[in-house]
Amino acid sequence: MKHLILFSVLLLSFLVMSCSPSYQTLFQKYSKIDLASNTPPEQSQENISIKLLPINDNEYEKTWYKQSIAIPFINVNTNQQMIAKQDHIIYLYKDLTVFQVTIINNTDHILRMRDSRVVYIDPDKDEPIFAYDKSSMLEDVKGLPCFIEAKGRIANKNPISDFNILGTSIAVGVKNILDNISFVNGFNKEVMPGMKATGYIIFPIDPQKATEGKISFIDMVSQTDQTGNPVKKVRFDYKVLAMKKYLKSVYDQNEGKYLPWTEIDENEYAISQTRK
Repeated sequence: MKHLILFSVLLLSFLVMSCSPSYQTLFQKYSKIDLASNTPPEQSQENISIKLLPINDNEYEKTWYKQSIAIPFINVNTNQQMIAKQDHIIYLYKDLTVFQVTIINNTDHILRMRDSRVVYIDPDKDEPIFAYDKSSMLEDVKGLPCFIEAKGRIANKNPISDFNILGTSIAVGVKNILDNISFVNGFNKEVMPGMKATGYIIFPIDPQKATEGKISFIDMVSQTDQTGNPVKKVRFDYKVLAMKKYLKSVYDQNEGKYLPWTEIDENEYAISQTRK
């Protein structure tokens, strides 16, 4: 009898271990445009300072990127269309180049961003690429890479009965996120004397297809005459490079979830791929 009990305990333990989910460390790589190593993130000229930084890898932990999306489906029992709500992260910056910018105005006049231009200069192209402003992104929400990616991702996980309803819901979600994003290059953006403004610049540039270039703030008005007309302007240039980033996320058994992504070196990522 004792042997039977011992065998039963061992068998039960084996079954529990066999049925327990096996969580692996997740790995990913992606490209992003970063400042070149010899480019200082903060520059100052004529009482104007600009600090340019790539966005943090944990940017999507902010609450507004998670949107409640309407999922239209057909009820198999009633054969009627129904709507379910699901929370999904909208990756607003997918296939775009994004930097956070802080502009400090120590001049004696209002710094109006409509007087300047923010561009990305590719050395292999004749024309600069202008940064998005909020209105241009709102006008073409369904053409943004984040919209196309979200629609495909959600449809792949759900039986969708009406793609128009799904698309409209995702578009609303993207607009909700844009309402929370501050653009430093907005037409009505102004920085008062002795104050600063922080926000984002977004370029329609896929980091995976970029190599190197320059982000330039052109015609920043550093001095005006008595009537407020510009009499002196300065320019800020930041050399940038496309770089590969490697990340991993470890499953925490105590928390019951994957931990936030952390950056690793290329060698660790390469080793992880050989184990597959």
